[in-house]
Amino acid sequence: MPGRTGPQTRGQATDLHDRAGANDAFSFAVIGDTQRNPVVTGKVAKLMWERRPNFVVHCGDVVDDGASKAQWTGDLFKPCSELFSRVTVFPCIGNHEKDHPTTTNTSRSRSRNTTTRTRMATRNSSCLTPTPSGT
Repeated sequence: MPGRTGPQTRGQATDLHDRAGANDAFSFAVIGDTQRNPVVTGKVAKLMWERRPNFVVHCGDVVDDGASKAQWTGDLFKPCSELFSRVTVFPCIGNHEKDHPTTTNTSRSRSRNTTTRTRMATRNSSCLTPTPSGT
């Protein structure tokens, strides 16, 4: 990708499980305070995916240090890769992200099987719709 540095991994595309018809029932999952706990975050993400939600709301404190790329990729995106690659995620930014520029730009996670793209909201906003795939 132009302008990107570091190793790049491409995975297989997955179907997004987020559409419900106008008269269909739907479900969603809510999670928060995932910072610095990838083992528990992964277990909760697996349980959420087993319920097949149409979307996920993350209530904030996504990572402990918004400037730490390792925390975004290793503590959040990696343990949530199966869930995040299949459902729309609406993250809200908490005080632990510390208004770092990472939280106001598009963040990407690339793992062996997924590409997750999420637009983060600022702490003073509520939630922001993720960037549609392919944009």
